[in-house]
Amino acid sequence: MELGFGGYEGLLKKKDLIEEMVKGGTWERSEFLNEMSRGALPELSPYFDILRTYHPDEQYIIKTISHMNPARLDFNPRTFIYPPFFFYQVASGISIGKLFNFVTVKRDIVYYMLHPEEMARVYIGGRIVIAMMGVGTVFLVYIIGKTLYGVKVGLVGSAIMAIIPIFVLVSHFIKPDVPMTFWATLSLLFSIY
Repeated sequence: MELGFGGYEGLLKKKDLIEEMVKGGTWERSEFLNEMSRGALPELSPYFDILRTYHPDEQYIIKTISHMNPARLDFNPRTFIYPPFFFYQVASGISIGKLFNFVTVKRDIVYYMLHPEEMARVYIGGRIVIAMMGVGTVFLVYIIGKTLYGVKVGLVGSAIMAIIPIFVLVSHFIKPDVPMTFWATLSLLFSIY
């Protein structure tokens, strides 16, 4: 950021414009861009890009979580592309990271632009939840296989689940696929008993 974007001073010069775009929501969806922000977006895009990951949905999920305010008992995600319970699970991982001083949670987007490593920790906090649910799913497959057919089937089933390429891939990102699989597998386990 130092060389390409003018560093700290360059960001401070654009801080008001960035905050205006964030408050107005114009940076979130291109169809709401007005003439002023249309001209500013290419100039400011690199600042927003440092807050993104390689998976496009992760930033959307983190933004959605940032709109909730648990201190005011406001748990409305204001979007229902994904189930709200999914956002709560990811937010719980970020909150646990905050309790252990691993994640810094601030409402100021400029803070994260100046400290992109802190934004990375927010993503990691959410990804840990997904990864743990992936491991939990593999364990649940073992329990189901063991319960129905014995230890050998449980081990084979869990080993297959652990190496399924798409399952391993989506376990690395903040997406609802793995939590959905976890809860469905847990439901299947309860239906056996």
